Amino acid sequence: MNLYRGLVKFDKDNKIEDIVVVDDGFSWGALILNPIWFLFHKMWLEFFLFLSILTLLSWTSRFGIYDFFMQVSLIFMMALNSKSWYFDALTKRKKYCFMAMVFGMNATEAKIKFINQINLQNKENNEKIIFSDNLVNPKYFI
Repeated sequence: MNLYRGLVKFDKDNKIEDIVVVDDGFSWGALILNPIWFLFHKMWLEFFLFLSILTLLSWTSRFGIYDFFMQVSLIFMMALNSKSWYFDALTKRKKYCFMAMVFGMNATEAKIKFINQINLQNKENNEKIIFSDNLVNPKYFI
């Protein structure tokens, strides 16, 4: 089971517009795809920063094997931290709110558990949860 962070984005009427779950840990996609992973998640600043660091390392290659290990360690470090950077990009730039942590076997199960947890919290507080009409992926409300 993986640990996921549940994020909610509210629209201007304070209705839930989107729900995202982000797992913690190592990202194989970021390791294999390198800077393309940032483009896929629309993290433009991180993409250009990572590309400029890789370019700088390749321009200053004087030591041969040492530079190769520097580039490999940079890519490995990016794969270790990429999901944390994605979480930060969602909360700071895209205005998502962190709501809760949930366990799940995959992202779909974690999203369903997260929605159920939000519903339980709101029932305890006698509040009604309101979803926006343009909520992304309504198939999760089974």
